[in-house]
Amino acid sequence: MGDTIARYTHHSIRARGRVPDNTLTRNVVARRRESQVHSARFSDTIRVLSEAIASLAAERSLGGVLQRIADLAREVLGARYAALGVADAEGRIVEFHTSGLTPEERAAIGPLPRGHGLLGVLIREGRPVRVAEDRARPPLVGLPA
Repeated sequence: MGDTIARYTHHSIRARGRVPDNTLTRNVVARRRESQVHSARFSDTIRVLSEAIASLAAERSLGGVLQRIADLAREVLGARYAALGVADAEGRIVEFHTSGLTPEERAAIGPLPRGHGLLGVLIREGRPVRVAEDRARPPLVGLPA
């Protein structure tokens, strides 16, 4: 039906000489592509979330659940890597789960973070932080370049 309306509108406007033929066609095609892209992204997100719920429900250990959450967060957000830290009452990191890092990159981070820098912000503010990739800024302390 959408095609019929688009064709009807396209031909009636072109016949009246108000909009050049190719301009209207490009606009209709662009809107259709944009709608398809949004629909595909939404479908992908729903699929990932559905799989996430199933995989989290199947996990038996807390560490496994936390690792899976880090993996899913990275996948859903399209991030290069993700980390999930668990802090105690004093704000010290007691568990640290990473996703998207090679074993060498993870080893380069060293012992558990102490909750300074970016992780300190996360602990103090209690909200997620997403860092945009910016090659001009100096690398974040403890994180892969």
